[in-house]
Amino acid sequence: MAARADMAAPEWDANLRQMGQLFVMGFDGTTVDPQIRSLIEDYHLGAILLSAKNLKSADETAKLVLELQTIARQAGHQLPLLIGLDQENGGVNSLFDDTYIRQFPSAMGVAATGSTKLAREVAKATAQELRAVGVNWILGPVLDVLTDGKNQPLGVRSVGDDPQEVATYGVESMKGYQDGGVATCGKHFPSYGNLEVMVSQSDVPVITDTVDQLRLSALVPFRSAISQGLDSMIVGGCSMISQGMNVMHACLSEEVIEDLLRSDLGFQGVVVSDCLEMEALSSNIGVGGGTVMALKAGCDLVLLCRSFTVQQEAISGLRLGVENGMISKERIRQSLARVSAMKARRTNWEQALNPPGISLLSRLRPSHTNLSMQAYNSSITVVRDRGNLLPLSSILEPDEELLLLTPLVKPLPASAAAAATTAAAVAAGHASGERSRESTNSIDASSSSMSSNIKSGEAVFRELGRSLARRRNGRVLHTSYGASGVRPIHENLINRASAVIVVTADSNRNLYQHGFTKHVSLICNNSCMNSSTNNTSSTHNNSARRNSAGYQRPKAVVVVAVSSPYDFAKDPTIGTYVCTYDFTDAALQALVRVLYGEVSPTGRMPGTLSKSTARRTSQPRQQWLVETWNAERDSAALDTLLTSIRESESGIGGSSSSSSSNVHNEMGASSSIDGNSNSISISNSSNSSNSSNSSILANVRADTFLLKSADVQECHLVVRNSSTHAINGFCATYFFRSTGTGVIGAILVDPARRRLGIGSSLHSRAIQTLRQHPDIKQLQLGSRLPGVYLGIPRTDPVERRRLRRWFAKLGWSMALSRPLCSMVLRDVQSWVQPDGLKGGRGSGEVEYDLVFGEEYADTVIEHVRTSSRQGVAEVYRTALAGGPHCGIIRAKKAGETSITSNANGNAASANNNNNNLVNAGSEGDGDGEMVIDGLQLGLEEDGLANDRLHGRLHGHSHGHGNETLVGSVVVYNARSSLARLVPAVREARVRAGGISSPVISPSVGEYAMLVQGLIVLGIKEIRKQGGNTVILDCVDGDGNSDSLTAMGFSVLHSFEELTCDAAAWGR
Repeated sequence: MAARADMAAPEWDANLRQMGQLFVMGFDGTTVDPQIRSLIEDYHLGAILLSAKNLKSADETAKLVLELQTIARQAGHQLPLLIGLDQENGGVNSLFDDTYIRQFPSAMGVAATGSTKLAREVAKATAQELRAVGVNWILGPVLDVLTDGKNQPLGVRSVGDDPQEVATYGVESMKGYQDGGVATCGKHFPSYGNLEVMVSQSDVPVITDTVDQLRLSALVPFRSAISQGLDSMIVGGCSMISQGMNVMHACLSEEVIEDLLRSDLGFQGVVVSDCLEMEALSSNIGVGGGTVMALKAGCDLVLLCRSFTVQQEAISGLRLGVENGMISKERIRQSLARVSAMKARRTNWEQALNPPGISLLSRLRPSHTNLSMQAYNSSITVVRDRGNLLPLSSILEPDEELLLLTPLVKPLPASAAAAATTAAAVAAGHASGERSRESTNSIDASSSSMSSNIKSGEAVFRELGRSLARRRNGRVLHTSYGASGVRPIHENLINRASAVIVVTADSNRNLYQHGFTKHVSLICNNSCMNSSTNNTSSTHNNSARRNSAGYQRPKAVVVVAVSSPYDFAKDPTIGTYVCTYDFTDAALQALVRVLYGEVSPTGRMPGTLSKSTARRTSQPRQQWLVETWNAERDSAALDTLLTSIRESESGIGGSSSSSSSNVHNEMGASSSIDGNSNSISISNSSNSSNSSNSSILANVRADTFLLKSADVQECHLVVRNSSTHAINGFCATYFFRSTGTGVIGAILVDPARRRLGIGSSLHSRAIQTLRQHPDIKQLQLGSRLPGVYLGIPRTDPVERRRLRRWFAKLGWSMALSRPLCSMVLRDVQSWVQPDGLKGGRGSGEVEYDLVFGEEYADTVIEHVRTSSRQGVAEVYRTALAGGPHCGIIRAKKAGETSITSNANGNAASANNNNNNLVNAGSEGDGDGEMVIDGLQLGLEEDGLANDRLHGRLHGHSHGHGNETLVGSVVVYNARSSLARLVPAVREARVRAGGISSPVISPSVGEYAMLVQGLIVLGIKEIRKQGGNTVILDCVDGDGNSDSLTAMGFSVLHSFEELTCDAAAWGR
């Protein structure tokens, strides 16, 4: 009871409790555990998926299901639980009971019979048996069309590669299931028959067919089943990359579910997601976010197979999605209505609480046994028998040996072999193993005392060997083979045998089987038996296998494919080739009957397959769950994301394909945004050799994006994996109250998650968030504070055009763009003031001083208000509050009275502080008086003498002056609070200082000249402080950069700032 209390769910209102009806969940164990009880009682879980791990026998299954339904009834569920099961027959069954549950062929095996009537009867029989134990929902039929049978893991679970044939048999199976009283669930929409299977298990299988190609082939069976009343549909977790579509997981895509499945195909039933615990999906997105995305995309039921913790995470994710407004209550009601309608159509409490159980199964057993034998006998297919080797009784004498060679394969989960293997392992006290090595001992299958030391792979086919021996009343040798190929023991046994049977199980995926079989076939074809060693009185006809002298014949070899029929379907060197379509005991017994001529084979192969290809394009509509940034929760994960992006830029990351094409931050200079695969190096080509670190994100940390200003309202957003806590995407947004500007300062995406719509989702939520501010006037893409991305990077013209197109599609007008750049002056200690900045005195004098501290805020901020640029006022406020590491150089016309009032104490403090940024002259510079085209800068010796500056400040009165500033600039060093927001200044390998935000009064006509004067003073102060690099964090790129280049600056990064009237957004 204590454990039960710990798992108690939070108090949800009635509407939230109903959300449990939108989940399908599994559990471990063969009895009801506290976790599944909690899910049913506390969360009102509406559907349960059982698997082989839950089911011991038919009787135990009936008891388990009844207990689950009773719990639901007592917990107040209005309708019974959906109890789902995978029971596709063939090799995919969850429920095995050798006494009461009959085995039937796989989908392809049933199709091989050529009888649609038989297909419907088999499906009905399967449903009747499931219904007897309380199961009311079968996850079938499989409606996938194979396009490459050789390489598809789906294999015999599909009918084949003919869309019309798949549709015909799929519909008949669906009707049979419904005749038997269970709800149906077609799978795997939009198709698992045309997947490109990735090497890594964590990668997502990909559909590369276009939608038009899918309509012509793969979607045909789904459309047919829908038109005939399919109850529900599983949408797979595969990705779709083709012309006009780029979907990472189909079950999370509105394009796939709402547009293709519902609108195009007209499906109005229940849509079920693939299991969100699948490795690729949970690691890419996270279960919480995946749940929201699945329901938002159109799923009605979300499948989670095993972990209670993960299942709770999914429920929490749905609740968060509802609270965030991503999923509306109307959307919840739609799904509840569909699920409830399916339940009401296929079950009720009277049936759920009174399953017929073993009594019904006992009555069905005789007819179902006959049906199973009929189906399997009709499915065995002899593709070729050019040597007339079949039946084997026609070529083998009783005293001749038959050799059976079988691969080491894992027992089918629901099979006698699996049950025997488990029992043996328990009895021995250790798990069965060593499946990767072939046996070094042969087994005489004819002997009644076979060794019990059988490897699990051999045990799968042990009964086959025994049956072959019993039926021929002769000697049968049986051994296994593995990846080591033909061993000496194999060669010895082949030499002894008169005929060889080689079994393969999907050799196109297990290539060692293909190589072994070809080797054995070659040995047999080259081995000739001397007729003198045979019984000369033999009555069977060997003439077809004797040479012209009548003494020798090639050794007979029969290849049997017990899984995919495509193993050697097109290999003419395999003369006798037989297919069974699965290796259950029933299938192998039917094989024996065919091999010995007891049954005439009538099965037929599916049609020839052809693989369709498609070019990949990228245009996702995927929406991700976007959450609000939480510094405590997300800071470390954001730092990890930043590191990943930087490593990708430099080619360190594992996903890199080259050293210069791997940046995937959505607003980065070389980002790959939502379906665009091009990417470039961030380095400025003209200066890359001089750059110590060319990445825009160099020195950027999570705290770089945090302004922590009372005048700026910041709201940062993340797309995060709630399971791994990793951040897949980050967006920084700011609302600057001083200008009414809403700013998107950065959009970053994990390099491994590019082209999946994360950037689009973040952007959409960012715009929505910013437009909610009542005083919003303008939207802006790019921020000077923090100074990471000033706008769209434009280092590379191709990349710039791509980014412009992407942002234009999102709603930004390129007509309202403004060029900006950051610039760098290196080797400051040896920098010499250009000749153009020296000369005689002109007529217009400007005097300069330096101030520190908030005492000067009123005058400075009043002056700064002449600039309407976003972030400028905040830069100055940060500088004024930054202590001795941040200062402001001010300019006024020479001869005017004091600008400030209460500066005496502050100036004295500045005069005695060794960290002063601007001592307007420094001994030894020797530049003398500086004049720029008639503007005297008031420098004595090499600038404004220190005693003159502070003497003037000391002489100020405590009253305000009447004059105004004509110019100002911020100057700071790497220890200042501003440096945290300008990563280039934080470069550890160089001693850097920063110059920021020159503001010139509109009354001054000589804008560029005054800017140069302010910057020269900033350079000299940084040099005096020992700096070797100067960063200009934001420079208008409409001509100013040219004049600064003449001073020795070079462009570090260039950008394009975009603005938009907030009221006009989206019009």
